[in-house]
Amino acid sequence: MNKKIIIGVLFFVIVVVVALLLLPSNETSQETGGVENKLFDFYGKVTNQEGNPVSDVSIKILNINTPSDSGTIQETQSDNDGLFSFKGNGSGIGVEVSKEGYAVTEQSKGNFCYVINGSGGLLTKENPANFVLRSDE
Repeated sequence: MNKKIIIGVLFFVIVVVVALLLLPSNETSQETGGVENKLFDFYGKVTNQEGNPVSDVSIKILNINTPSDSGTIQETQSDNDGLFSFKGNGSGIGVEVSKEGYAVTEQSKGNFCYVINGSGGLLTKENPANFVLRSDE
């Protein structure tokens, strides 16, 4: 066989294999309605109106796997520094924080798609989503 033909066939096979490895799987798209589920770590911080951390806050997290999914609710609490985290798998989450003796504000809840905050940056332990409760006192 001609060396040019062999090289051409090998090049074609390599291109096809690389394309198959890089293209998303149809199985994943069908299972999730065309939306790829993402594994993520979500980080949040709860403060009062003065910016001081609030501990032992009740945190409800609605984890949404697909756009048509009603989601699953998980609960956690903030630590002494007002921090909390959540490991999820899905297309987004809704978060609401509350504590007896504190009023819920607009900043007490939020929706996050692929865990990207409003400024476009990823939420990290060093850059958590901020939630604010107003003291009733």
